[in-house]
Amino acid sequence: MSMNSDWKSFLCFVLASALVVSLLFPCSMTIILVEPIDASVYAGIEINSFGWDGERAIYKELAAKFTRPCTEAFDEAGLRSPLRLATESGIVIHHFGDLYTHEAEDLGLVSNKTRSIYRAEFSTGRAQAGTVPAVRSGIRLTTDGRPRIFIHDSAFFGESFWFSRLALSDVLTHELIHAGGQPSTPGWLGFFQHDLAGFEHYDKIMNACR
Repeated sequence: MSMNSDWKSFLCFVLASALVVSLLFPCSMTIILVEPIDASVYAGIEINSFGWDGERAIYKELAAKFTRPCTEAFDEAGLRSPLRLATESGIVIHHFGDLYTHEAEDLGLVSNKTRSIYRAEFSTGRAQAGTVPAVRSGIRLTTDGRPRIFIHDSAFFGESFWFSRLALSDVLTHELIHAGGQPSTPGWLGFFQHDLAGFEHYDKIMNACR
């Protein structure tokens, strides 16, 4: 028997053993297959002003955004996927407080008007996050071609139906849809829904990127 055949036989034995154990002792073993992510992808991500815990939480949720299902869902919607953004242009993620303590040029924004608009959005207390795309309607908004995502503290509080609050993972996906090129697309309920409620690919992307 060849070495290749021996290796295949060993793998079959391991898988068969795992199946038997899981059937006999269903609570004793959980096998989770995780799609490997090239570590170099994270070199294109810059995270500012969150502290260790916040930064770690963001990196943890970002992993699902670089998987094949997530990338394919973005591609099908005609948007730049998080993987493309990270490896081609880069992404900058800020704590929303930076809008109040930093000047536009320090944030990589072309205009101070943009900073003022987003700061006003957060001042309403409703926004969990906001994204400044690199370009909107042919107008350059960031100085280096990287989209800026600003995240409010409420994004870390967990999902809540009663407070119309998304979990951090979904907040990130929502903002990456904007960063990927999708402008605000309100649904028929307008103000009472989120700003992508009318985007036909929204639910598919959200599910694929969790």
